[in-house]
Amino acid sequence: FSMGLFLDQRNNRKELSELRLPVAKALNLFCYTGGFSVYLAKRGIQTENIDVSKVALDWAEENFQKNEINTTEHRFLKVDALQWLKKENQYGLVILDPPSFSRSKNGVFQIEKHLAMIIEKGFSRVAPGGYLFFSTNYEGWKKGTPSQQIKGILKDKKAFVVKSSEVPINCILIRKGN
Repeated sequence: FSMGLFLDQRNNRKELSELRLPVAKALNLFCYTGGFSVYLAKRGIQTENIDVSKVALDWAEENFQKNEINTTEHRFLKVDALQWLKKENQYGLVILDPPSFSRSKNGVFQIEKHLAMIIEKGFSRVAPGGYLFFSTNYEGWKKGTPSQQIKGILKDKKAFVVKSSEVPINCILIRKGN
């Protein structure tokens, strides 16, 4: 298990918490310690925090409590993110910050193998005018950068790139058109 809060995401957490969302509800898949959700919750945005690890979810909930955030408006669910994406819920913001590799009772997750599916499904959960944020520290991409791949995956959708970077981590923020 890792140390928890990744400092290289600090600016991204702040930027996401400052977005004007069409729906004050965010989905944080692969939420780990809930760092993104803490920032959002401090702004009054309701969060759904999804992870396969009970330990990570307990840690996320503890981070909410340490930040004096009432958890009644927030959900912490031990669910496989790939299974959760099958639901039809809509969010103002969907955060995808997956691990490069993980195992669960539902099988093996590999970022390169599952990228297209999580981007397509994640984007379909974004309300019009909302945002999809994808981030990864995986460095072994075989088909270009993840941002290039994501742009290709969403090319026929109403998807507008707001931000894309590769340093210090690969990330992309996409707005869904109305």
